[in-house]
Amino acid sequence: MAPNGMLAAVVASTLALGCGAHVRLSGPGNSIVAYDVTWQSQTEALDILTADDLHIKTAVTVTDRPNKEDLYRLQLEIGPAYYQRVIGPAFITLARSEFAKHAHNDLAKAGPRIEAQVLSELRQAIAGKPIEIDRIAIKHIEYDEGVTKAITAKLATQQRMEQKEFELKIAEKDADIVRITAKGNSDARRIEAEGDAAATVLQGRAQAQAQSEITRTLTLAYLRYEAFDSDATRYYFVPTGKDGMPIIVNTDGGAEHAPFMNRGARPLGRTPTTR
Repeated sequence: MAPNGMLAAVVASTLALGCGAHVRLSGPGNSIVAYDVTWQSQTEALDILTADDLHIKTAVTVTDRPNKEDLYRLQLEIGPAYYQRVIGPAFITLARSEFAKHAHNDLAKAGPRIEAQVLSELRQAIAGKPIEIDRIAIKHIEYDEGVTKAITAKLATQQRMEQKEFELKIAEKDADIVRITAKGNSDARRIEAEGDAAATVLQGRAQAQAQSEITRTLTLAYLRYEAFDSDATRYYFVPTGKDGMPIIVNTDGGAEHAPFMNRGARPLGRTPTTR
């Protein structure tokens, strides 16, 4: 029998009960103490002051169990309330301390690091005790309402700015397309105009050369010849006096005073005038 009437016999049996596997410890008078040796989760609701002095509420869970190979010592040193006496106080202190190292807006990203750090420090805190810690999990973070609204407004503004920047880029692309199209049309018109101008210059040069050739070779005698040789040519003879002035004929004096006109004559080699 153990000193002071404590438990004398250790593990009597392992039972599969509805809530998990239990180990019974029996002592004097057939008294029985049952320990649940399955993993159990305990969740703590914590009020946290972040590194930037903002208050948040969070729920953090620790998963633990007693070491079933050392239940006798657990019963002697701590008892069934081992969570309330050993795990809980250390867990709450460590969780608050670790959260306080991070700014409000960094908590979402820092969650895995906080869990790992609290788990490591909690295991160190209970080292040597017949208790096992499996994991730490952040279940929920209730962020500061004012900061949450400000962040939401900031994100909405940022999204609108990004949308405007996107629309601006689209507008710039459209403007580039218009400019490129306009430049292409302008170049096409310029090339066409240059071609027309070149054609006009060539045509003008050809006409000038032709006119120069005509001017060089065309003589008065040739023009007279062409005039006399045409069947459509008509001749009008105007009598002139000795002084070269035209003679005015009185048409009332009779036909003998009428101007002489020969429509069918074809003078040869001289100007068709009558004196």
